Amino acid sequence: MLENQIYPWQEKDYKYLLGLRNALPHALLLYGPNGLGLKELVENWIRVIFCQDPIAGMPCGHCQACTLLVDGCHPDFYRIMSNLDEDKKSISVDVVRGVVEFLAVGTHLAKYKVILIEDCNLLNISSANALLKILEEPPKYALFILLSDNIEQILPTIKSRCFKHKLTSPDTVDAIGYLANKEITNYEFWLKFYANCPLFELEINEEQLLKLLETLTAPSIDNIYALTEEFDGKIISFAFTLDFLSKWTSDLLSYKLADRLNYFAKYQLQIKPLLERVQTNKIFYLADQINFLMPWAKHPLNYKLQIERLLFKYQQAFVK
Repeated sequence: MLENQIYPWQEKDYKYLLGLRNALPHALLLYGPNGLGLKELVENWIRVIFCQDPIAGMPCGHCQACTLLVDGCHPDFYRIMSNLDEDKKSISVDVVRGVVEFLAVGTHLAKYKVILIEDCNLLNISSANALLKILEEPPKYALFILLSDNIEQILPTIKSRCFKHKLTSPDTVDAIGYLANKEITNYEFWLKFYANCPLFELEINEEQLLKLLETLTAPSIDNIYALTEEFDGKIISFAFTLDFLSKWTSDLLSYKLADRLNYFAKYQLQIKPLLERVQTNKIFYLADQINFLMPWAKHPLNYKLQIERLLFKYQQAFVK
């Protein structure tokens, strides 16, 4: 995203955030699905909060505050990100406790000290409780900005202490207009897959997509083992595979029971033969199993084993 650029579908949300500037809550929870540009939007807004000479709602880019933020050393800004190491995908309690030290001293250059918590749904029990204690009695100059792509995974006690705002979804015209200029094969399918969120990060190529579709339309032991060599939760994320399987089973049930495909209409001819053999009760059960695993998509598991287990359950849902 270019500096000081707001995507067309973000204009309403950005205007809303600018309207809060003179009456900011002590904690703001912003949430929405991946692919809307939430982090980029908030980065721009934070720069406006700190900017000493904003121009038409945008940071000037030249003042001391703007320069310090770009350099990553503004004394009134504290960023918390998840640990993305291979075996740890969470926000540790030690990082959250660092906020206490950060807030112990008043502001240096700005009116507020801003604490940005990215992916706050990755707080574990200890770090969530540590944050809760800080949110209960924050200093007047503290501004917490929490970001999440899954608000349901955040503790209700944390949500209750935050002012909440859900991002606006783009209309199809804006979304297609953005993607039409990108080098993305099959972008109309992927746009529908990602619910009109055009900034999605495509994890698989067309060859891998066809391999996945082949396994789902002709499930067999050989196809499953061949697929999980790549779809092992590491080369291609466990979260993506779960999401794909969730939408596929949803469409399979929708097509069987209501003659409608929401995500995979392009592949109707491949799906139709499955309807004669599918046992809907087993697909419902499988969908429940997938939904159960969703909250664990970014936590350490034996991903390959879980994916294989789901695919074998899927294979067993069809009459031979």
